[in-house]
Amino acid sequence: FKEKDMEREEIHKNIDILRGKLSDLRKREEDINKQITYLLEDKGKLEQKIEDLENEIFLLQQEDNITPIDEDLNTVENELNRYITERKKIGAINERALEDYKEIKTRYEELKDKIDKLENEKERILELIKELEEKKENAFMEVFNKVNKNLKAIFKELSPSGKAYLELENEENPLDGGVFLKAKPRGKDVKRLEIMSGGEKTLTALAFLFAVQQYKPAPFYYFDEVDAHLDDANARKIGQLMKKFSKEAQFIVITLRDTLAHFSDRLIGVSSRDGISQIYTLDVNELLRETSEVK
Repeated sequence: FKEKDMEREEIHKNIDILRGKLSDLRKREEDINKQITYLLEDKGKLEQKIEDLENEIFLLQQEDNITPIDEDLNTVENELNRYITERKKIGAINERALEDYKEIKTRYEELKDKIDKLENEKERILELIKELEEKKENAFMEVFNKVNKNLKAIFKELSPSGKAYLELENEENPLDGGVFLKAKPRGKDVKRLEIMSGGEKTLTALAFLFAVQQYKPAPFYYFDEVDAHLDDANARKIGQLMKKFSKEAQFIVITLRDTLAHFSDRLIGVSSRDGISQIYTLDVNELLRETSEVK
């Protein structure tokens, strides 16, 4: 029991670690998205500045491509005046335009490379998150399906013609919803839990418990008068199930009824005499063997 308890604590620790990692990854994703937004803004500004510098360089290159004009003096003067007018429209020349262009282009390429790396890192984080979510969902659905199968078989054994099953609250995203336990005892159309009798509720709860026990048995189970609301027939069925499942686990049962005690391997009785508790034990299997030998 201690080993199982330590195993359970270890599983809870692993779950907490995974949740912490998942939280860190999501926080990292948000930081990366913010960085990408800022870098994209800088990228847009740099692209606009590069475009302006390229236009300015183009105009400067056009101005330097001068070809001889085979015309008279008046034509040449008119052409020269036209160039002067266009030159004035251009405005002051930025002598450092080429140097600025190279610096900005280098900075732009660095930012672009950084953005690409961040995008790749973001994709890897999203893939890891998706992988973790898929593992969680697959593990949950594996347990859900096996327990549900066990529940249907056990409840049918306890209540012939009745049925009980588990149902997901959110089938699209099982981890975002709860699990419903639905049961229909033999001969009843149950719509609400309040309609079920105490015995029917007990059978349903025990069927679910046994379904979980069948999936992953614990070392022992402790029941305190679970047959209090059961009639003899249903108490006998519960006793038979406990007897059957006792091959895989130990059942410790407190009962005041012979019907359930009849299926035990060992009986332990407690009585009070003069204010002092007295304990009596009886090995049922040994008693049966002695009785058989006497016969």
